[in-house]
Amino acid sequence: MNSPTSGARKARSTILQSHSNLWFLKPEQLDAIGPAIGRGSVWLKEDIAAGTASDPFLFESFDRRGVHLTALAKRGAVQIRGRCGRRRLEAAARGGGPRAGLCQQVSFGESERGAWVRVKSDEPLSKATAAFQFANRDGRAADPDPIFAGLAKVGDAAVTGGIIRARGENKRSLHFAALGPGGGDLGYYVLDGDLNLVRRTTVSSQAWLKKNAAIPAGVLIHEASSILFVSDWASVSGCRRAIPPSPRTSRSDPSAWTRGLHRA
Repeated sequence: MNSPTSGARKARSTILQSHSNLWFLKPEQLDAIGPAIGRGSVWLKEDIAAGTASDPFLFESFDRRGVHLTALAKRGAVQIRGRCGRRRLEAAARGGGPRAGLCQQVSFGESERGAWVRVKSDEPLSKATAAFQFANRDGRAADPDPIFAGLAKVGDAAVTGGIIRARGENKRSLHFAALGPGGGDLGYYVLDGDLNLVRRTTVSSQAWLKKNAAIPAGVLIHEASSILFVSDWASVSGCRRAIPPSPRTSRSDPSAWTRGLHRA
């Protein structure tokens, strides 16, 4: 945890010390921790003159490639062009009218190859964004590693949870107020840098943690298409954060409230 402030509405707790760390691994381990991805925008809410090509974006060496285009476009077309030697790839997205604007995802097939790609519009654009999203296929199995066997699964009712927070004052540890399925106290614990979980009987520290780092209520709004996360910091910018819903979770899930806040 590297943010000086954590929490949301009615639940703010200042962390005076960063708990970030570096993870060193061998080069051959890189391919085992997930597929390679490539992301970036050649336009980001920019006003673009007609016929102006974007900076080049690396296009080769990914299995799945696409670009998301948005703009206050009129009826012109936005061209996506690339070249590798004599080979050329081309795709286009078209605005839906002076009011509808442009909002379109363009995907590239495996046969479309090229070293670099550029984006160009045949007419002026306002607040244009061209965001590329590339990724290789993920060959990892869907089954979790046995080390996660102790974590609650979706649908489990008799689960334990609680409130966990990174401690300051150079203590280099986490403290944890454990709660049972009905919200009852199960004890106060401290986890050190060697992953030793030790139960403590410090009643004042447990009470402080439950009061100052409590999971806030009323910040998740369930809708048909998404779960909205609303908090003080979100309302400052005048917007709400949307969390993709999952058919495997529901409002009655005993741990959904903690997972929802974590995702946000």
